[in-house]
Amino acid sequence: MLSGMSSRTDFEFVVVGSDLAGLLVANLLQRQDRRVLLITQKKDTLSYCHQGIQIPTRPAWLPDTGQTRDLDSLLHVFGVEPPEASPPSSREPPLQIITPDQRLDLSLDPWQLGRELARAMPEQRKSVLEAIRGFQEEEGHYEGWLRSAVTSAPMRLRGLRVYRKLFRPARLASLPNPLRGPPLLRILAAATAFQSNLHPTQLSAITLGHLILRQLEPSRCWPQLDETLRSRFCQSGGTLDTQSQVEKILMDRRQVIGVQNLPGKRTTDCQALISCLTAQEMLGLVPPERQYRGIRVAARAFWPSHSLFLVHVIAPREAIPMGMANHVLMVRALGLPLEEDNLIRLQVLPCPGRPGMVVIGIGCLVPQRKIALGREYLGPLQTRILDAGKWLIPFLTENWICHSSPYWQSRAGDRSFESPWEIHPVWATNKTAVFGRGILPLTTSYRNLFHCGPESFPGLGLEGAALAAINTVRMIQHRETLN
Repeated sequence: MLSGMSSRTDFEFVVVGSDLAGLLVANLLQRQDRRVLLITQKKDTLSYCHQGIQIPTRPAWLPDTGQTRDLDSLLHVFGVEPPEASPPSSREPPLQIITPDQRLDLSLDPWQLGRELARAMPEQRKSVLEAIRGFQEEEGHYEGWLRSAVTSAPMRLRGLRVYRKLFRPARLASLPNPLRGPPLLRILAAATAFQSNLHPTQLSAITLGHLILRQLEPSRCWPQLDETLRSRFCQSGGTLDTQSQVEKILMDRRQVIGVQNLPGKRTTDCQALISCLTAQEMLGLVPPERQYRGIRVAARAFWPSHSLFLVHVIAPREAIPMGMANHVLMVRALGLPLEEDNLIRLQVLPCPGRPGMVVIGIGCLVPQRKIALGREYLGPLQTRILDAGKWLIPFLTENWICHSSPYWQSRAGDRSFESPWEIHPVWATNKTAVFGRGILPLTTSYRNLFHCGPESFPGLGLEGAALAAINTVRMIQHRETLN
């Protein structure tokens, strides 16, 4: 698809990469009446079709209204209204945890949480409640520090070191690390990898606490968020290119002058370029003689460690047992590492275009070290996580319409389709991530090349994407005032 394209081949801004941050920054710039070209760069994997049903590859789960103010405000500016969260009076808990011998209905209501812990895990009740209270006390400070991060984002790598010193309060050292806490906290901490793009072991205790609180709050499901933002971008006059791919960034010394696209080696001029790729992918597009040491070092400091592997089941809403939440974490053995099929997330969302039907997404994290095993590893893993779904939902096999995985059914012989290790990666780094921030600054060694990739706010998931978009536009405006 090439939407809004005219014979003009020059733009004020070229945005490369169409993850959430790319869509947000492209919409923000377009709302300022700029000439913006958004190049998706990778194959379109927002959804796939199986037996006539268009299934979202990775649906967005947004925190309740007011919990991610930056993202909510951006969506409001774009004229996009997110779906409502489950009403507070609903009997459905925000999160359920299923272990071999217990089921816990978890929420942030202190009375309900305390009663549930006293019933199911009395030996952990005191320590878990104290940790949750501690996270809630620090949440106000966290929000303040996050707002400061937006208004004082570092301009260069040297500024990033100053930033880390400014936003590292001494009292954070006394905040308990959930990864070393009681089993229930360790489960909640490990599950933050489903929300974040940074592995839990790479996050500070306060960021883990922030994400744990998000899991225990009502949330909103939005299966078509990416598609909605693409539509808004085109409606506002933006140019969307899903057919070509940037082969090379054209530069004059330290300044971007355009991009060369495949197929056809078509040249597109631009005044500035915003990369929403990883730093390593961005570096691969820069001419070798312009790959400066600072950006090379930063690119090597960030690598994928895990990824999300998903299986989707289409079934009638009536097949879901009464009392089962839309978010469920299943743990088979508390003493084993919380990855692969020992930590399975099950989510229930409406089936697009099929009233009365639901899509049950059953997924787990797979380590990058297993990538060489390919289908010999993923095939048995799919069987095991489907078996876990059948155990949780009795008679699922008798009721389901079909089941599929975006990594098999959507390929249809197309070898360019992204592998399971590329659709939703979880990253690791040898840098210090402060509040989910601090891997790579938004500005680069190049005058008009901005980095809005996953290294910007990797620990904050959708919230981080919104902060990266807002910061990037502010950096652009700051540069423009200096020129």
